[in-house]
Amino acid sequence: DVLILNAGVGPPSHTIDELDANDLKRTFDVNVYGVVFGMQEGLRYMNKGGSVIITSSPAATAFRLGMSAYGSSKAAVNALAKIWAIELGPRDIRVNAVLPGIVETEMAFYPDGLEEEIEMIRTLTTTGKLRQPKDLAPVYRFLASAASDTLSGAIVACDDGLSSGYSKALLEKAFG
Repeated sequence: DVLILNAGVGPPSHTIDELDANDLKRTFDVNVYGVVFGMQEGLRYMNKGGSVIITSSPAATAFRLGMSAYGSSKAAVNALAKIWAIELGPRDIRVNAVLPGIVETEMAFYPDGLEEEIEMIRTLTTTGKLRQPKDLAPVYRFLASAASDTLSGAIVACDDGLSSGYSKALLEKAFG
């Protein structure tokens, strides 16, 4: 059995002085509570040898100005994946989280300034690539399969190096 928990909303970027309580609540309602309640419901149907895959974000590990609501909600998701891996291990159910990086979806881009945002993404990632949803299918397929039988409690970064550190392009832009 495979359960994929893929919940995510991101409010507009705001610093602590601008953060709206309703945006924060909505972000945690979807990104954290949605995953918790989805997990509780999904576990009713899981058998031994099952795999749970939770979609997280590099924002949970590579922090950015104005991303306190989204980043902290995804950090909570990462913590839940590790805790649930411990809790469900004795039931032979694996739990892992995926950090998918920059994938071209309606959530990834703001309609205004699309070209500038794409250029920023190419600067931040080590590969300079912008991904399509289908590019991540092999990662999810692997985590769902018996090939990943020894993997549980892992945070799998398939984010083109975004969570690894500063890219060459970013350092060149900053320091010449």
